[in-house]
Amino acid sequence: RALNRVGRCGSPVYQAILKEGYGMKSGVDYWKDGLEIVKKDAVSWMIATFVAYLLCMIPGVGIVSLFHMAEKGKKGEKVSINDALFGLQKLVPSLIAGIIFMIPMCICGLPILYFGPQMIWAFAMIARGEETDGIAAIKKSMALVKEKGGFGAVFMPWLLCGILSGIGSVACYVGALFTIPCGVIGYDNMYDDLKGGG
Repeated sequence: RALNRVGRCGSPVYQAILKEGYGMKSGVDYWKDGLEIVKKDAVSWMIATFVAYLLCMIPGVGIVSLFHMAEKGKKGEKVSINDALFGLQKLVPSLIAGIIFMIPMCICGLPILYFGPQMIWAFAMIARGEETDGIAAIKKSMALVKEKGGFGAVFMPWLLCGILSGIGSVACYVGALFTIPCGVIGYDNMYDDLKGGG
């Protein structure tokens, strides 16, 4: 459907949307936004991210914690282990949204490339207290992307930011504790831009 709205894959309009999104920055720029924040207090971020990563054993909970940390970082506030545990305060909606988010990966890894950039904003909504129902958060996340132009509007920024977030894994996974929060802050800024408040 998204293809039908913007034209054929080879059209200049569609290619421009894939490259930049609708009024959005590149994924690299979003990640760099996070880098500027994380590098100011790298140790605190890495410790908190490690705890949040452990919580990822409970679907959705760790991701909500990371989005909460991103909001604090953007406000110039110091992150702590308590912030990494924030997702537990939103356990039910986080868990429900997390299970739904994981379904495409359980079926096959590739669908996450389609559903990931449309569903991930649900965790930002839960972290900010904008939604308290996991299913409703997923629906609102997908509706937001559809309203702003569909899959093609967010795919490349989401993908590039995600790839940069994972490059730290090359350094025995320790580096990911630094690169992942950079990416989540980037995603949080991306969510602001999708809503039109960035």
